[in-house]
Amino acid sequence: MATCQIINVFLVGTGVLAFFALFAPILVYLKTGWELRRREIQSSFSALSILRYFQTFFPTEIITAPRQKQSKIKSLVKKKSSFQKHDNPDVIENSAGLGKKFKSYYSKCFGRKQFLNPLILLLAITIFFLVFAGLALRPYLANLFGESETVPKQWYYLGAMAGFAGGYLYVIRLLNSRWQERTLSPSDLFDCSVRLLISVPVALAFSALLSGPFSKSALYALCFMLGAFPTDTLITFMRRTAASKFNLEDSFDEAATGLSNLQDIRRNQAEIFSKEGVGTILQLAYSDPVDLTIRTGFSFNYVIDCCSQALAWVRFEDTMSKMRKYGLRGAQEIVTFVYELNRGTEQSEEVMDEEQKRAESTLGVLATELKLDKTALNRALEEIAFDPFSQFLNDIWQPEWN
Repeated sequence: MATCQIINVFLVGTGVLAFFALFAPILVYLKTGWELRRREIQSSFSALSILRYFQTFFPTEIITAPRQKQSKIKSLVKKKSSFQKHDNPDVIENSAGLGKKFKSYYSKCFGRKQFLNPLILLLAITIFFLVFAGLALRPYLANLFGESETVPKQWYYLGAMAGFAGGYLYVIRLLNSRWQERTLSPSDLFDCSVRLLISVPVALAFSALLSGPFSKSALYALCFMLGAFPTDTLITFMRRTAASKFNLEDSFDEAATGLSNLQDIRRNQAEIFSKEGVGTILQLAYSDPVDLTIRTGFSFNYVIDCCSQALAWVRFEDTMSKMRKYGLRGAQEIVTFVYELNRGTEQSEEVMDEEQKRAESTLGVLATELKLDKTALNRALEEIAFDPFSQFLNDIWQPEWN
C-alpha cells in the first residue's frame, strides 16, 4: 500500500510540474511581455499617424466625426503639393477621438482576451494527456517497485507515450522561445494544441513504417525524437511519403515565394509571412502592419520596413538593388526624397535649396543608372511617395515631422 501511495504521489507531482512548466511562459508573457509589445506598437503612432492609419485601412471610422471636421482632415491629409508640417492644431484636435478608437481597436483585436479560448483548449488537452500518461505509466512503475500489475504487451503502448513526450517537449520549447522573443500569439496556442493532439498518431504512423528494420527500443526513441521537428515538417514528410507509396501526385508543393527578393527577408521569414496569408510582394505592400505584426510575431519596425520595401518593389522590381546604392531602399526613403525635390521639408530657404540641388543631382544620376527618362523616373517616384500607404509608413518612420 505504501508503495502504491509513493507511485501515486510521484505521478501527481510529475504531472503538476509538467503542467506548470508548460503554462508558466504563457502566464508570464500575458503579465509582462504582452504589455511591452502593446507599448512598442502604440508608442510608434503620432496624432497624424493614427489619422492616416484609419484613413488607409478603416476609412469609415472617420465618418463619425462632424462633417466640417471631416473636410479639414481630408484637406490636410490628402493635399499632395503643399508638403506642410503636420503639427496643425486641427489635425491634433481631430485625431484625439481617433486615438481613443485606435486603443479600443487594439484591445478588441489583440487584447489579452484573445488568448482565452486557445488557452482553455490547450489546458483541456494538456490535462487529458497528462492523466492518460500517468495511468499508462503506472503499471510500469509498479512493476519496477515490485508490485504485481498487468503490463500491456503491445509495443505501441509505450510508443504512444514516447510520442506524447516528444510532442510535449516541442510545445514547451516553442512556448519558451515565443516568451523570450515576446512574440507569443493566440495562433501559437492553437498550434500547440494541434501538436499535442497529433503527437501520438504521428509517432505511431512513423513507427509502423519503420517497424521492420528497427528494434522496439529504437522505435521508442524515434517516437520521442519526432518532437524535435516542427509540425509543418512532419506533415510535409507524411504527405510526400503517402504520395510516393500510392503513386499520387503531390499537388501541394509550395512554389518559391517572391518575398525573398526583398532585403533581409530570408526563407524562414518568407514562410511565416506566407503562413499568415501574405505570399506575394503586392500583398505585403498593402497589408495592415499592425495586424501583420501581431500575427507574425515580428517586431513592428521590421514589418514597417518590409512593407516599405514592398511598396517600392511593386513599381521598380529588380532595379531596387541599384536604387539602394542611392539611399532609396523603400517607400519611406522615396517619400523623403520627393519632399526634397519639391522643397517640402519646411527648412530654411538656404537649406531647402541645398537639399533640392542634391536631390535633383541624385535623380539625374539615378535616371542614367536605370536607363530611364528623368521625367518618367520622377513620375514613378511621385506615384510611390503620394501613395496613401507610403504616406502612412512615412508618418510612422519620421514622427518628428508630425
